Amino acid sequence: DPATAECVGRCVGHMDAVGAVGFGGKTGGRLAAGAADGAPLPATLLSASKDKTLKKWDLSPLLAGGGGGKTKKKGATAASGEEAPTLSCLATVLAHSKEV
Repeated sequence: DPATAECVGRCVGHMDAVGAVGFGGKTGGRLAAGAADGAPLPATLLSASKDKTLKKWDLSPLLAGGGGGKTKKKGATAASGEEAPTLSCLATVLAHSKEV
């Protein structure tokens, strides 16, 4: 959450360091309570890694009302004090030949 610098979700799956992330698309909904209550949520999150892959992540666990997501991973906590959900990867493509 950029407004509070709180972790609201985790993306786990790249095999090397992530060098770039990007949000885009029309708003996919609103963040769940506890993270800048009602803040708009981008429709898409993409990440690029030194493993030369681009991944698209499912943001539905962050939507108000929930949408699943794994919450048992150790690590960052959401603003509510609960573990931040681990987001599911929707797609992975070999997208670049040089580091990002």
